Amino acid sequence: MKRFTLIAVLVVLAISPFTALAQDEEFDIDTSSWQTFEAEEGEDDVFVKFMYPEDWLTEVQFGGLIIASSESALEKANSEEETQPEEGEFIATIQLLPTEFLSFFEIEGDDLEAVTTEMAAFFTAESDTEEEAQLEVGEVSIIEFSEELSIGRVPVTDENIEGVLLVFQLTEEVYGVAIGAGYPGELEDNELVLYGIISTLEFTGTVEDLMAQ
Repeated sequence: MKRFTLIAVLVVLAISPFTALAQDEEFDIDTSSWQTFEAEEGEDDVFVKFMYPEDWLTEVQFGGLIIASSESALEKANSEEETQPEEGEFIATIQLLPTEFLSFFEIEGDDLEAVTTEMAAFFTAESDTEEEAQLEVGEVSIIEFSEELSIGRVPVTDENIEGVLLVFQLTEEVYGVAIGAGYPGELEDNELVLYGIISTLEFTGTVEDLMAQ
């Protein structure tokens, strides 16, 4: 399965030098009309519950989640061909990672800034293809969404796509990684939606469930 080019690239992206920054913003996201997703027991090894906009779509694949703003965006997420987003199209993927798995990525530390920084450093060394070299990668920042939720953020863009990689801690034993991408100029609103989704995300399984994937 191939998603928007940026989402496919982000799993092996080459990240330029960065610094960790703090951001202090207020977020006003109305989720009163959103619908609830709850994976059935054992459904593709996904153990989550969350809310998302009523006109968006979700799909479970490979132990992770795909969330799309429209049917056309979801079709592109499942296309075998490289695709580019059109206006109004946004795709996000969410994957859960046991904290103890971080050692396999040579990541140490249990705070969000350290995990985000080290994960970015890991991706830096992955590859340096011509396609990836066209990406513009911003600085790592820590978004204080609420007293309970902080999100590590890395913005990534090219001439056709504007996207973001987000890292957050669900529990002491589980981290989440979300990658979102869409049409240039539309990231701000879609990223707010992604923050809203993450803020409602609940892990309903056990670390053993994730380890068994």
